[in-house]
Amino acid sequence: MEDAHRPILLALTRGWNGKDPLSFTRAMRRVKARLTAANGGIEHGVVFCDGWDSPAFEEEHREELEAHARRGVQFRFLMVGVPDRVIGSLPIDLADAPR
Repeated sequence: MEDAHRPILLALTRGWNGKDPLSFTRAMRRVKARLTAANGGIEHGVVFCDGWDSPAFEEEHREELEAHARRGVQFRFLMVGVPDRVIGSLPIDLADAPR
């Protein structure tokens, strides 16, 4: 069965680095690959994470995600479970990426 692209891409992460397939770094590699393969078919990317590393995000992920944002993908990063199972939006704005 062919893997069809849906307009919303959800990603769940656990931890930041490491060998865990759910680590933020590994999950974001898959997210970026899916966005590229979808060739405009994904409109929204939602990433649920339990940890955040701003300098690493800036260095490893921002540039490529901004390129997708310029093509119309809207992103939302949500911190989950810190503290006490609270879900909060991270203030990551890729919409203002230079065009």
